[in-house]
Amino acid sequence: MTTLMEAFKAVSLEQWQAVAEALAEPPPAPDDVHQLDSAVPYVIVKGDDLLVASVWLLAGDPHRIDHVWVNPSYRHQGLGQQLLKFVIDKVADQAITQLHCQADGNWVSWFEAVGFQRLSQLDSGTWQLCWQQGQWPPMPYMPPSHTEPFTILKAPDKPDYEPRAGKTGANGHPFILGEHNEPVHVTGHDAIINHLVSLINQADEHIRVFSPDLDISVFGHSIVVASLSTFARRNPVSRVDILVADTQPLVHQFHPLFALQQRIPSLVAVHLVHPHYPLDSLGTVLVDRLGWLEIMDRDRYEAVANFNDPGYVKQHNELFRSAWEKSTIPPDFRNLAI
Repeated sequence: MTTLMEAFKAVSLEQWQAVAEALAEPPPAPDDVHQLDSAVPYVIVKGDDLLVASVWLLAGDPHRIDHVWVNPSYRHQGLGQQLLKFVIDKVADQAITQLHCQADGNWVSWFEAVGFQRLSQLDSGTWQLCWQQGQWPPMPYMPPSHTEPFTILKAPDKPDYEPRAGKTGANGHPFILGEHNEPVHVTGHDAIINHLVSLINQADEHIRVFSPDLDISVFGHSIVVASLSTFARRNPVSRVDILVADTQPLVHQFHPLFALQQRIPSLVAVHLVHPHYPLDSLGTVLVDRLGWLEIMDRDRYEAVANFNDPGYVKQHNELFRSAWEKSTIPPDFRNLAI
């Protein structure tokens, strides 16, 4: 046990990349390379090398706040808002009179708590917000206490956190995550379940799932749900993110993954994909940075899997993250009684 020693500061792009790349799941940065020329990342770091939180200040008329991010190990402690207050305090000293940002409905109140106000609604789920110096003064910056104890969590790409998953196939099938790099064509319901469970059981860090309706015969299968539940509790960095295109049939079916999310909401998240940012797939599962399974024909239960294809996983993780940033928590899911 030790105390969390925060350093709230602005850093260079090179410094931000150095601490961001130490993480298995680097936080987002501006997509437009031209924005990086004038962008300033503000960060909280611990021990100068563990990135705890970051937010980007983009120059323009007006300046904008973008890509607010908090390390999963340090969420729900108010650090993101404290970092944003720190940025507001700094830009006020620089005679910057306005800051704009965009947020979906779930995050509007989060920004309002640090002094932003709603300007306009861009679509059914997204708002344009503004902080304006003088009219809406920023809240006072209150750094967190240094006396609260925290358990130091290792960066997830290091080999010394426990427990780790065993790298063995499920139900006797031979494919090992990180070793077998040939695509495997899978036919039949039981074969898809076996390959999917094998991937999940060998995962350590992150599982991302996109399925338009979370086909209950696959993603609601008792073995799959049990494996995801075990994975989510495996170690401090394990997390399951799920994107769906329609929640109505899932609520009516009382889908087992919704029940799992309600039991462990900090470890399993289910979001509704934005219609303007769809994902073209009948069902895709991305495992850590190595393995994947994609359903090609739902009626005939045909799929393709690969247990060691980091190029494919990286490309599709980027597509998933872009869709995730625009996604929302389904309102009918939030009110679902478990």
